[in-house]
Amino acid sequence: MMLVKNGQSVATVVLSAQATEVARYAARELTYHVEKATGAQLNIVAEGGEPADTAGKIYLGPTSAARNAGIDPEKLLPDSFTLLTKDNALFIVGRDSEGNPLSPDTWAGTLFGVYEVLEQSMGVRWLWPGELGEHIPKTGAVMVPDLSKTVSPRLIIRRLRSTLRDWSGSNPEDSFSPEAMKQARADEAKWLRRQRMGHSRKMRWGHAFTDWWDKYGKDHPEWFNLLDDGKRHPQGGGGASAGMCVSSPGLHEQIVSNWLEECATSPDSKPNINGCENDVFGRCLCDVCKSWDPLRKDESAFPERFSQFGIVSDRYARFWRTLQEMAAKHDRDAIVTGYAYVNYAPPPVREKLNDHVWIGLVPRLVLPAHTGGAQAVHRHVAGVGSDRV
Repeated sequence: MMLVKNGQSVATVVLSAQATEVARYAARELTYHVEKATGAQLNIVAEGGEPADTAGKIYLGPTSAARNAGIDPEKLLPDSFTLLTKDNALFIVGRDSEGNPLSPDTWAGTLFGVYEVLEQSMGVRWLWPGELGEHIPKTGAVMVPDLSKTVSPRLIIRRLRSTLRDWSGSNPEDSFSPEAMKQARADEAKWLRRQRMGHSRKMRWGHAFTDWWDKYGKDHPEWFNLLDDGKRHPQGGGGASAGMCVSSPGLHEQIVSNWLEECATSPDSKPNINGCENDVFGRCLCDVCKSWDPLRKDESAFPERFSQFGIVSDRYARFWRTLQEMAAKHDRDAIVTGYAYVNYAPPPVREKLNDHVWIGLVPRLVLPAHTGGAQAVHRHVAGVGSDRV
């Protein structure tokens, strides 16, 4: 199917009158790249207003024509798309959701389908953020071959954390103006989306217990770490520094209970259980937590940052797996997330994870301090099928 021939457009982009923002943005991305490559402009029309001639039609997102062609986006996985050529029409139909097309939390199958066509049929590449990083080969013709395929992301979570921080103006030596920083952020967001970054399943990370001391500390101090002063309380001055007694059955039950309430309010997009400890050491000295720690002969091999309170990786691995096994009684697909950092970054020596426990590593703990700290290099990786964190 020809989109452009001899430098002239011979196709029209068609959107449903109720098209999502994702589909509308996908149309803009398609027409932008075609014009940059050929100089030709593809018109965008609402379904029902297609030209009567025999020129090609490009149907983006859910349309009546797509349904008549047998494509049901609701049967696709999140962020997946179908590409189909039929009767001089190209269908690019994905599983989308409402929301900002550039947000990683918005499903954008139709947009990803457009990027697939741009890469495969036009040789487009996006090397780095900004127009300078766009590789759009010049051509007088654009042809899409016969297509009939459905593509799904290989990874549920595809994320690169931004390295931009809006520090402009805080230091007289700043080289970024506020305007330049705003543009850099916009370029980065667009580039990440063009690399298919996103969350096909909404996963929660980040410190899970920052408000638990205020909510539960008075009635359930046994859910919190027992410190060397013989009392249970936050390790610092506020609730965000509260560490948990991860062996506490009551803590496990409350976490799962809270999760079930959230599932009831979002039955179509069930959240994972966030088991990420606050930004504190694992320091609980209760007898049960200590019994979950096997004798380790390798503590001296790790920097003091890991071992000053003892390496407690096994107790946290058991904690996360316990939460997952409890949740699996309600939903066998339940996923638990956790962080491996401070004194439970080294791998456990006895406990094992299952493939529904996903661990985020904080590499600052194993890299020199000059690498920029946890905020700069913090990466999420899955502990899927692994027997160690």
